[in-house]
Amino acid sequence: MVEREGGIESVQLLGAVRGVGPGGAPVDLPSASQRRVLAILALYAPNPVRAEWLADLLDIAPGALRTLISRVRTVLGADAITTSSTGYGLAVDVDAHRCVTTLANASAQPSATHRARGLERALQEWSGPPLEEFSGESWANGEIARLTEVHAAAVDVYAEALLAGRAADAVAVLEHQIARAPYRDHSRGLLMRALAASGRQADALRAFHVYRSFLGEEVGTEPSADLVRIERRVAIGWDGLETDGDVLDGATTASASSVDRGAREPFSIPLPSVLARSSAFVGRVHELRALESEFGRSRESGMRGVVVVGEPDPANTVTLSTFTSPTLEATRCNSTERVPAPNTTGTSHIRHEPPVHPPVAGNDTDPTTTPSTNNARVLATGLAYRY
Repeated sequence: MVEREGGIESVQLLGAVRGVGPGGAPVDLPSASQRRVLAILALYAPNPVRAEWLADLLDIAPGALRTLISRVRTVLGADAITTSSTGYGLAVDVDAHRCVTTLANASAQPSATHRARGLERALQEWSGPPLEEFSGESWANGEIARLTEVHAAAVDVYAEALLAGRAADAVAVLEHQIARAPYRDHSRGLLMRALAASGRQADALRAFHVYRSFLGEEVGTEPSADLVRIERRVAIGWDGLETDGDVLDGATTASASSVDRGAREPFSIPLPSVLARSSAFVGRVHELRALESEFGRSRESGMRGVVVVGEPDPANTVTLSTFTSPTLEATRCNSTERVPAPNTTGTSHIRHEPPVHPPVAGNDTDPTTTPSTNNARVLATGLAYRY
């Protein structure tokens, strides 16, 4: 066999293992053993690999290893593989290493637009599953898992960067991603957000329930708490774009200090934005005092409720907003409830759920033995709909 002149420019590990010549021309190796040794050297490039370790890994004699390296050089060029006093090294670029670096740099871009463009270019260079031919071999499994996760994470970042301006494209990207990796919770959540951002609220909610059924049938578990939060926010009209929600922080921060940290935390679901925003408010003093009074009583007994009834009126919503924003942890429903039906009559509700306390020894039914107010676990739920 005549040795190749000019050599190769890089080695491809994504998809078929092969050399890449000038202009991107593929340079194929004739045997699996040659492709295997090239792949191993490429994984460790540019560092050299000890000859004894490489021979043991390939389960061949040192003399057979020298013959194998010589045949690979004949195909790829004499300069593609270097020889040192201890072993062999690859002296050319490797596509997997280059793609990982490019993906990391693109993901770090501060602008979503620049991030999307950089990731789109980098993902186009990802030519196939890593080390596909050697899937299942012990030396390759770890690297296959690492590169597969790097690629999947980059696709998620790319899809999230598309949400604001290209939500429909994000849907297409994520549906393909989920077909390859159906158990990725983060990808499922991004798909729900992309559908909501595309104006497909019903499809977003359906995607959640399809995934929930899938998990129940396949592994007997439930979607993550983050996914449940997304579903509940979409159900109250979230468009999937507001991620940090500065207007929501005020509705949850104040109540955090009053929660017994030893109790089970509810899902922190924000109120509709009209309730979460703080606003200047004048009047309704009597109504606000009544709400505060009932809330105070609920901290003692937990068995209180308030229903604000009337014609559809923005004043009711503002009243509830003024009351809920500084004091309550807002959630649409607790982690065990079914989602309540929307209030189509224009009525606004504030519901106080009783705190859950452990039984007191010797007096399991006496309500006077409940813990003090400071230790009470109070969960208040606010719902407001404007028509």
